[in-house]
Amino acid sequence: INAEYGGIEILLMAGSVYAGFAAYYASDGFEWQQQGDEVNRLDIYHRPPRIVCTNKGGNLLFDCPLYDGCNYETPSEQFHQWTSKDGAAFGLSFATPQEAEEFGGVVLDILRGLGQQGQQMKEQPVAGTNPGRPAGHGQMMSSSAHLVPKEAPTTAKFQICNCPVSPSDELWERLELVLRFSHPACLRECVQLGSAAVLATDADLERFSQVYSDFTLSELWLNATEPTTEAVAVNGLSALTKESAYSSMGVPLGMYATEQFPRQASCKLILCKVALGRSLPMSPSMVSSLDDCTLPVGYHSLSIMHDPQGSGTLPVDCNIDFSRFKQNFLVQNYALILPTHYVEYDISPQDTFPGNARSMSVVNLRPGGLEESHKQAVLSVCDQVAVSRAGDNLGFAVDQSYQALWSEVFSLSNSLRNMKEKLETCASNIQSFREGSSKQGDMVRQDLVGYLAHSLKVEQALQLRLFKANRLLSDTQTVSYTHLTLPTKRIV
Repeated sequence: INAEYGGIEILLMAGSVYAGFAAYYASDGFEWQQQGDEVNRLDIYHRPPRIVCTNKGGNLLFDCPLYDGCNYETPSEQFHQWTSKDGAAFGLSFATPQEAEEFGGVVLDILRGLGQQGQQMKEQPVAGTNPGRPAGHGQMMSSSAHLVPKEAPTTAKFQICNCPVSPSDELWERLELVLRFSHPACLRECVQLGSAAVLATDADLERFSQVYSDFTLSELWLNATEPTTEAVAVNGLSALTKESAYSSMGVPLGMYATEQFPRQASCKLILCKVALGRSLPMSPSMVSSLDDCTLPVGYHSLSIMHDPQGSGTLPVDCNIDFSRFKQNFLVQNYALILPTHYVEYDISPQDTFPGNARSMSVVNLRPGGLEESHKQAVLSVCDQVAVSRAGDNLGFAVDQSYQALWSEVFSLSNSLRNMKEKLETCASNIQSFREGSSKQGDMVRQDLVGYLAHSLKVEQALQLRLFKANRLLSDTQTVSYTHLTLPTKRIV
């Protein structure tokens, strides 16, 4: 865009449908920071639709394409903001409300045109597709390369395959392991997986991970009632659109079930792959006071803080219970969630807990369920001598490290048996030193008082002698003066 590129600038100016000036601000997720000059040039182009910002020197500050579903907001009369497809936030501060209104009007007209074009494309059948298959499903890969609006899409992003998992499959062990780790009292509770099903194929899961690799991928449980969970397992996340609570608040997800977790037979949950992105912390009371949980620009989810004192339940018309999990999230963009597994399981408390239970019983029970990265993370905190002797036996390495840790604790305890006597002797010595120091201080204080009294007496004696000397000198001067002034008498 600089002058040295010559014809490029002329080409861009020829396609500009509006030109204006404003201060450009970029958001780091916490605050707006001004970029470029105090006032920068803005150009709106129609083909392709985009907003281009340059500084006074002609250097490009940003070139943001406009797309169907772009949420262009006007928080104030002179400040406008929007988010690009990749989640970058842009803000413009105009000098006058009139300039802001004209600029925003042009942008909104382009966005309305893009929305109409998108609607027409959805209504037209795609060539070469199955008539019974929803239009647009064949274009999932191209449309999933960017973030879509927060509203729920009309069709599911990925098809639900719903393939049962055999108990002899390695995936069964992994799901049972995730269930045990998801329950905080897994060592004192019996978690038994009854049935499981795969909801997303490996290809869909890999494609989802590649598209949203920069958005903090996590595995979370869908926080929904059991009827809603069953509906999602069959129809996908589109089943949530029938629930007013989920359509207005977003999709609730959680991890680490609390002690109030339901323990009736055949509990049902759906494990989801979630692109959380940037999460905004918020309390359940704040969420319940909002009519519509509109996310600020630059955020992709809400992180609901667990309140052990409160119930965590939203109003009566909402079925979301945030007390069910310790970590809760609300994701309004359905495209950021991929249901991967459906599980049915039983949780029953154990009447007795063996005192000689091995450490990390879940790892010992299903060591094959851990991924290689998790194994390396566990081994990194284990005793290296035990790791070298254990080889590939992860349970043996953990147990030996656990025993070595307790041996060090017992050895430390035995070596410190006389610590109380040592501390008492030290306290007695400190008390004796304190008393001796106090006596020595009293003696020093008395000597100092005597020294000061003696110096005061010497000073008084010196002042008295000086007074007498001055008086004698004065008397001598008086006699001398009298002698000089007396008249002398002649003797005849």
